Amino acid sequence: TTVVKRFIQRCRKLSLTSEELGKIIYKHECVSKIEKQFLDLAYRFYKSYLRCLEDRSEEDFDGLMQKAVQVLASGQTIFRRKSGVGDLKSLRYIMIDEYQDFSELFYNLIEAIRKQNPQAFFFCVGDDWQAINGFAGSDLRFYQNFHQFFQPSHKLNIATNYRSATSIVDI
Repeated sequence: TTVVKRFIQRCRKLSLTSEELGKIIYKHECVSKIEKQFLDLAYRFYKSYLRCLEDRSEEDFDGLMQKAVQVLASGQTIFRRKSGVGDLKSLRYIMIDEYQDFSELFYNLIEAIRKQNPQAFFFCVGDDWQAINGFAGSDLRFYQNFHQFFQPSHKLNIATNYRSATSIVDI
């Protein structure tokens, strides 16, 4: 159960449709009968999972991220909150915290925002030593190759820890 659950989560992180997953599995050369059986079952569970979400008009977090990208790609940039209405096109600065846990889904969302608002400046904060969310789809390549994803960019390293008490830092 755990392995199938993680398989489904990974497929969602990669924004795969059941058809795309089926093509990948079809091209894959299995090394054993057990691997083939697993992929066949996992594919059926994934397809059922997506159908269940659709039938219930529900969405998981990854699906919400994918839909947000689609909404932005369609040109819709107006957002409403309790405090009022805003427009992504009018934002000048966008801060991304915990950048070491950035994923392909977050990158797709940021790219969709950048297409609608190319003049926005991004301020990203992260610490690769705190990268703990690989299981959830985060990918350190975004952190390690920051300058490739954000142009122009300037990287500043902070060598002093201002959050922890001196006794903890000393240890």
